[in-house]
Amino acid sequence: MSRYLEPFKRKVLDLLADGTPVKHVAEDLGISQQTIDNWREQSLVDRGELSGMTSTESAERASARRRIREREEEVRILVRARELVKEAPRLKGSTRPSR
Repeated sequence: MSRYLEPFKRKVLDLLADGTPVKHVAEDLGISQQTIDNWREQSLVDRGELSGMTSTESAERASARRRIREREEEVRILVRARELVKEAPRLKGSTRPSR
């Protein structure tokens, strides 16, 4: 997740659109020129002026990857639980049928 909020990024891009040099914006706000260049490039992609993955697509992809990792962890937990149940000692007088 970005440490900068979208309204801040938009304000930076507005300053650039008004003609303020990247170097000045970076120095005044204490952020790197590379960060500003990345925001400007992503803005072009989002507006369809440059090819690439849009911010929305990127967020959806990250969300999907997160859900996949969560499901994989759930499967690992269930598999381990099943193994533990199989390994559990049989109690005398157990009502579970033998296999």
